Amino acid sequence: MVFGLLRWLVTVAIFVALAVWLARNPGMVSVQWLGWRADTNVPFLLMLLVLSGGFVFWLYGMLRRIVSLPSTVGSWMERRRLKEGVAALGYGYAAALAGDAVGLRRAVRTARRDLGSDSAVLLLSAQSAEIAGDHAAAANILAGLLDVPEVRPAALKSLARMAGRSGRHAEQRRLVQEAFDLNPRLDWAASMLLECQVRDHDWEEALSTAELGQKLGVLEWKQSVRAVSAFRTAYAETLLEQGDTSAARRNARKAMRQDRHFLPAVLTLVRALGREGAPAKGMSLIRDVWPDMAHSALAAAFLELCAREPELQRVARVKTLTDRAPSHPESVFLLATVSLEAKLWGQARSALEGLYRNGLEDPRLASLMALVEEDEKKDSAKAALWLRRAAQWSLGRSPDPTPVSARAWLSSVFLTAAVPALRSALPAPRPETGDGADRKTPAPGDISLP
Repeated sequence: MVFGLLRWLVTVAIFVALAVWLARNPGMVSVQWLGWRADTNVPFLLMLLVLSGGFVFWLYGMLRRIVSLPSTVGSWMERRRLKEGVAALGYGYAAALAGDAVGLRRAVRTARRDLGSDSAVLLLSAQSAEIAGDHAAAANILAGLLDVPEVRPAALKSLARMAGRSGRHAEQRRLVQEAFDLNPRLDWAASMLLECQVRDHDWEEALSTAELGQKLGVLEWKQSVRAVSAFRTAYAETLLEQGDTSAARRNARKAMRQDRHFLPAVLTLVRALGREGAPAKGMSLIRDVWPDMAHSALAAAFLELCAREPELQRVARVKTLTDRAPSHPESVFLLATVSLEAKLWGQARSALEGLYRNGLEDPRLASLMALVEEDEKKDSAKAALWLRRAAQWSLGRSPDPTPVSARAWLSSVFLTAAVPALRSALPAPRPETGDGADRKTPAPGDISLP
């Protein structure tokens, strides 16, 4: 600001000095032209020249504006059309989100008039045709946009969604795979591709997709770990069915290390160890995880591993497991089951009555108590009473939400409802109960995997 003021003062001083000098030295100028003679002084001549030059410049500017008036008006109208067209695009996308078919058609007409066949206008036209039920017209418009790199992912998404709705799943997977290969960071492409792969039971490809999604940050870290663990477990389950026990064991072990609270991973690893002739390692693994995730499926797997042992030896083996969480209902049910098989009715009755006194109303408790009354005391009346309680307690009882099969669970997540975003499709770990609730959750490295 100071520099500008200084420059202005210097300029004024120069003009004042020049004016004073001209006033002191006016001089004379004489002009003869076509028989005319004009005499004047220098300051007047300079002023006349300045005024004449200013008039010429003003006249030139006016003529230029008049000549360029048509192009100026055309540019103004073009800017106005562009502004109205962009506004129509905005209104159109808002109408598409709201499902307003009439408003969307009106916006498309305005956008086409003002913007022509712009790719954004064509996308909006395809949405309008789809909402109106003209899927063939929408597909034709979108197919023409596949050659435009800027809108190709959006066109692929709409075409894939339309193919899925009409049951053309092979075409849907091809389109989604193309979009995912084009940009693996697209959340919708990863989610829809996983849906297609789950539908096709292509667990190996689904695992690769989930791993790439984790690597690129498509999922939040905590959820992505569980997603990869679930798909790896599903792949391990398939390998186990195909007889590739070694590969199944490796994948199940890696899945469990990624998420030790995912029950299907533990079950698959235990089954693989059992088929490889290492039941002791399988039982050791179940004992390690039992305090934190005791479950009837783990109990059944443990009994299967020691099925060939004598009854009393099985009881002792089960006791080493249930002592890890003695007050947990699953521990009591497991111990009571093997005690009944070994005819240790007193031990079974004592364990079950403790649960009953604590107010547990579980059909399995009543069924086991019925067996105790029938086998030990041959009391059919009390056994029938317990069976009636079992039937009563079964009414309105919701099933256990804990998944025991990764493939079945993933299929239910992806195929029984509208596919959610992958980061929200995965449940939280199962809360601990019983003795495990008082324990600090160990890190994955605290469990020794065979």
